[in-house]
Formats: sequence, C-alpha cells, structure tokens
Amino acid sequence: MNGQTRPLRICYFGIYDPEFCRNNVYRKGLIENGATVIECNDRSRGLKKYFHLFQKHWRIRNDYDVMIVGYPGYIMVPFARLITRKPIIFDALCSFYEAQIISRDAYAGIPFRITYVRFVDWMANTFSDKILVETDAQRRYYEKELSVREGKCVPVFIGVDEESFFYDPQVKKNKEFTVFFRGRLTIEAGFRHIIEAARLLENEPIIFKAVGFGFGPVVEDIKMRLEQYNLKNFTLVEHQMPIDELRCAMGASQVSLGQFEDNERISRTIPHKAFESLAMRLPYITARMSENAGITELCIDKENCVFVKPADPVDLAEKIKLLANDAKLQANLAERGFETHQSRFTSRVLGGEVLAVAEELMGVRRA
Repeated sequence: MNGQTRPLRICYFGIYDPEFCRNNVYRKGLIENGATVIECNDRSRGLKKYFHLFQKHWRIRNDYDVMIVGYPGYIMVPFARLITRKPIIFDALCSFYEAQIISRDAYAGIPFRITYVRFVDWMANTFSDKILVETDAQRRYYEKELSVREGKCVPVFIGVDEESFFYDPQVKKNKEFTVFFRGRLTIEAGFRHIIEAARLLENEPIIFKAVGFGFGPVVEDIKMRLEQYNLKNFTLVEHQMPIDELRCAMGASQVSLGQFEDNERISRTIPHKAFESLAMRLPYITARMSENAGITELCIDKENCVFVKPADPVDLAEKIKLLANDAKLQANLAERGFETHQSRFTSRVLGGEVLAVAEELMGVRRA
C-alpha cells in the first residue's frame, strides 16, 4: 500500500465507551482529517462480548486498513490479535497497573492481583504495534518500567469533547469568587487538601463547589472531614450533573481545580478537566510533581495555569487567594489557556496526530 493516497480506513474496535472523551475526540478528529472510521463495539457482559465482536468484525474484516483498540481495551488487544493480522494501535491512555492499582486499588480482594494486572499490561503491550499514551512522561514510564521498546509508545493528549465543554459568553460569572472542582474522588485528586484549603479561606469572600463521586476509604475520609469542619463555604454534590448544567456551573466559576495529592500517577497524567478548563477560558490550578511532569507538557505556570506544591493546602489556599485578588492575572490565564487549546488540543489537531500514527504503520503518503 506504499504510496497510497485514498483515505485511510480505521476500525475502532473493542469494549470502549463511545461517550468517553478520548474515544469521542479521536473518532471525530480522524473523520475531520479525512479518514473513514468503522466502529466495531460491543459492551455485553461476560464472554458474550467476544462472540459478538467476532461476528461484527468478521463482516468488516476486509473493509479497513488499521485497527484502533479503544479505551479501555487492555483485555481486548490479545483478542484483537487473534482475529486480525492488520496493524493494531492500542489506545492505552495509561497502564492497567496505574488505572487499577495506583489510582483505585480495585483488585485489592484478588490474590496475586499485582501479578494479574502486570500480565494484562504485558499482553496488551506485546500484541499491539503502537501504543497511544497520554503524555511524554507516560511514554518514558512505559519504556523504563514496562520495558516497551523505544518508539512503540506515542503520546497523544486526551483533549475535550468540544460539543459539551466550550466557552459560552452568555454564562455570567458568580458574584462571589467561586472555586470549582469536578471529577472522580480518587486518591490522586487530593480532595482532602482542597477541603483544608477551604478551611484556611473560610473567612475570605471565596466559596468552593465540588461535583464528584467515588468509593471506598477516600470518600469516607472526605465525608468525615466535611462533617467535622462543617464548612459554610464548601458544597459537595455527589452525583453526576447533566452536561449542560455542569458546563454552566463551571463557566460561572472563576477558578477550576485539578489534582493535588503527592502521588506518582500525578507526575504522568493530565485529567480531562485540564483540557475542559482551557477550552472554557477558565483559569486552572493544579499540583506539579516535578519539572518534567506530564502537566508541564500542557501548562506553563502563571501563563496558562497556576501550579502549586503537591499535598500542600497552604500553598493551594495562597494561590487561590492570589487569583481572587488579581483580576488581570485571571483574564490573562483564561485567554492564554484558550489560545493553547485552540492551537494544540482541538479534535482536528489530535485526530491528525492519531492518523499520522496509523499512516506510519501503513507506509501511507498523504495526497
């Protein structure tokens, strides 16, 4: 197919969540860049999904050039390799170990859980031709810790669902300075530090609003702290808002919060809300673990975001207060953040990067 100029045909395969931002952005971006996307998706329980996927794939087996195993797809890559000899791009985002053990410890009740999780990672990495990861810091982790050969992992950012999260000038800002958190209450979110910062700012004209959900000891600790402190400036909404309502709540706020725990995963990850905040012209505050942490690939301190020390509620409170008292800095962060999104993180830009990976595998030359 060397020298081919017709549009590349991509099979988007697996048990991926079609509504998950990363899958949405890449599928849309591939189409915007001229590729044909053929979806082969099934989310049935148990073994049924393998049977259904085999049937669906059999009908399109001759209709595509490259397969992308969508996120999450760790257990799908070996199955995909069994049913196709065509190039496979595995959209990992991060390792299975990070997703299940470091962030959630979801396999805590399974004997030899670390061995099982590591084996799933090895299978997925071995049977794919290219691996998409979320940051260059994640690429380095794969090469060093998971022994993936140099050049196999390609960093492509998550991006944002531009139909759900966008700047809406008709949404008016709250009169009272509002600090907004949205997302899962995971370990790396460092939500306890946000609560402590709110406690330090209790006498300031600043309010905190959080929309999040989670489970286990992390959430139990959060509820205990909120009950103990009885903060008048803090509201936690423990359910998922409709997207339009969530976007308006974010847009009416003055600041968006990221991740704050002193956790190794933070050094490699960039959460969805970082991209959402930039796309919505919303100043973003988050922790930076090191000079070459993943977030530094997206943000520059005091230019399009504000960095704080990890696990440091005092520093977080000081930076929030800084923004509350500096309208010019707020405006500059918002505008430069939006410019960063428009130039680097739209679906068209990110879809083009994914398409380039597929084209490299196929030896395709664009017309």
